[in-house]
Amino acid sequence: AKASWRLLKSAIQKIHKQDASGLSYEELYRNAYNMVLHKHETMLYNGLEAVLTEHLVSVCQTVRSAAENGTKADFLPTLNNEWNKHRISMLMVRDILMYLDKQYVAKNEQVLTVYDLGLSLFRKHVIDQVQNKSFIQECLLESIAKERASELIDRSLVKDVLEMLMEVGVSSSAVYEGVFEAQFLQTSADHYSACSQEFLSQNDSVTYVRKVEKWLSDELGRVDAIMDKQTRSRLQLVVETETIAQHRTAIVGMDKGGVVNLIVEHRLAPLSELFRVLKRVPGGIEEIRDSLLDHLQSTGTKLIHTVLEPLPLIKQLIDLKVMYYDTVEKAFANEQLFTDGVQRKFAHVVNLNKR
Repeated sequence: AKASWRLLKSAIQKIHKQDASGLSYEELYRNAYNMVLHKHETMLYNGLEAVLTEHLVSVCQTVRSAAENGTKADFLPTLNNEWNKHRISMLMVRDILMYLDKQYVAKNEQVLTVYDLGLSLFRKHVIDQVQNKSFIQECLLESIAKERASELIDRSLVKDVLEMLMEVGVSSSAVYEGVFEAQFLQTSADHYSACSQEFLSQNDSVTYVRKVEKWLSDELGRVDAIMDKQTRSRLQLVVETETIAQHRTAIVGMDKGGVVNLIVEHRLAPLSELFRVLKRVPGGIEEIRDSLLDHLQSTGTKLIHTVLEPLPLIKQLIDLKVMYYDTVEKAFANEQLFTDGVQRKFAHVVNLNKR
């Protein structure tokens, strides 16, 4: 068993050095098979963990050197290169130790497969090292910030590193979330909190909601291109909260481009845009409805008090009702909250007429 392990250890070390061309995989598989067959599987598994750990401690030094001695531009490529070499090596090691997985790992639920052991140890000895971990996060977030500022980045590199963070979690997204996603969502919230306040202060509501849709399109496109799919809904919620929910009252109530202004000017297309954006967030369409109905009541009440002749009053009230129902149909997709609200509010206005 010791001789077989020495042979296998030497082979694994050569694989790590990309010097596997002279190895006989049939011979290596047979030696691993015999070790498992003769009940030396624990010795084989523990020996594998030790040789992988020794190699990955060295890899960690290589990656750390890129952080300490190089530039940020060197760090992620170095990390990604070491990761790709490790993955390929582990695929080769897994094939050699296939019988170990089949007989030993399969019967021990707490034991990782050969390949997953390699992933777990890469996380432990390379990614989880404090300096590496913080540098990974910093480089990834800086890349996103640069792209938001319209600078070109290496998307494929960022995508590879993020996929690595998911894979080393071994069926868990905890590493991806801890190293990247949680801080990414927080910086995104901070970014859009500042951007939305500045842009809204300088533009009308219609221009603003168009900008919001552009922001959302850009962010979701970026997620789909380079991040894990779980981040999509989480980032969407962050952007919608900071750009829409936090400003919904201001968007609806603006003198220029707000709901009342657009109703008065009968600009149905921009009203539809506001509706489409605001219905993304809780309370958004209620905010529009309340503004719509408040204006209906104030306009109708004014008619009741200023138009004294019955026939002109009836005609103007009918015109008002037609205009509001037309607005609800064409701008707000006949949303039930709006149709019911207009009906109730119009009945209330008519009942104000005691003549």
